[in-house]
Amino acid sequence: AGRVPASLRRVHLKINIKGRVTRVSFGPQSGQIYRFVWDKRDAYNRLIKGSVTAEIEIGYEYPLVYYSVRSQWRQSFNRMSDASISRSVYRRGRSATFWEKKSSEIKGTASSSPVGEAGLGGWSVSVHHAYDPGSGTLVMGDGDSIKFRDKSKIIQSVV
Repeated sequence: AGRVPASLRRVHLKINIKGRVTRVSFGPQSGQIYRFVWDKRDAYNRLIKGSVTAEIEIGYEYPLVYYSVRSQWRQSFNRMSDASISRSVYRRGRSATFWEKKSSEIKGTASSSPVGEAGLGGWSVSVHHAYDPGSGTLVMGDGDSIKFRDKSKIIQSVV
């Protein structure tokens, strides 16, 4: 764990999985760990099948600082690094929160499910095969899998 800046007020965590949002705030200590356990349900309390993307935002809240000398302001403006992470800044009252946005692929429940729950319009593949609509993958009974997102979406008629 690194050194925490003395001016850091709070650290905010926001996790969004299929519209179900969890928000937690922490004090400015280093080396903090938060264990998140997902119940595999969306915002409407429906059980999620297959793979989904978790959107994770971490916010670092700092007090706003007034610079009376223009040269100090120029030196401090936009001093965020690591362009590979999506960032945004939100000002509220006398503080600003710098947000880092990341995403992670996570698994819902097993895709083999009763008819009507597999996301195939009431059809099922079979009791031996399972379809994951999140990743577009058909998992065969023998363990092989076919990714349909990699396949062409052209239907050919053969007589």
